[in-house]
Amino acid sequence: MNFEQKQLLRQIVRDIEYEIDRGSDFYQVAIAASQFEGIQAGDLGWVRTGDLDPVLAQRITPSKVPQIIGPIVSGSNIFFARINDHQTTIGPELPFVKELHLARIVLQAGNQAGSEVNAEQLENLRRTILNGGDFGEIAKVYSHDSSTKQQGGDMGWLPEDSIPFEYLRPLADLEIGDVSPVQQIENIVFIIQFRGIRDASQEQRKRSVVRNRLRNIKLRNEVSNWIDELRETAVIDYRSVF
Repeated sequence: MNFEQKQLLRQIVRDIEYEIDRGSDFYQVAIAASQFEGIQAGDLGWVRTGDLDPVLAQRITPSKVPQIIGPIVSGSNIFFARINDHQTTIGPELPFVKELHLARIVLQAGNQAGSEVNAEQLENLRRTILNGGDFGEIAKVYSHDSSTKQQGGDMGWLPEDSIPFEYLRPLADLEIGDVSPVQQIENIVFIIQFRGIRDASQEQRKRSVVRNRLRNIKLRNEVSNWIDELRETAVIDYRSVF
């Protein structure tokens, strides 16, 4: 990472800190500022301490929840976290948890006007799917989500309590195989396909967690590309340092 990239990243972190300090809604800041897809940001549901990033886990103080922690540097990631609540599980783990099988197509733009164009394009793609088009093949061609594009938009099996509300909300009225209406968050538009639901054992859940971790590692490797794209349009203040 060169000097300009470091300066830009520092400015982004300062902007996030400013928004948090002035009392802005953490979830909205997460959607707007996350380097990953905005719809992956925000509420992660209940997460076991052992599944958290070790650096984050060490900084949680249960007596201080709700608690905002950050910036945290872990590997190539810099992130903030809001701990909404804390609970201690007593006794054996429940043998089964509910998991959902989802797929998505995501389009994103740099401004509101672009997102409106994308919403219209995505609605046309949705109609094609409803008329018999293959969701997976369309995702491979059109989706902007690099973490699922090559898998035809397939997100795999996800524990229900770890799925962001923005995903669950459009699923409420869907049957297996259905595709949601076009959803929008900031300048991101997306559709979700509901592919299945099951009661999974804790062992299956652990395997799902591992797969998601591997997917996140792949995303981390794309941080430099993301910074390069931002640098082309950002105004950098070289006087500002940590």
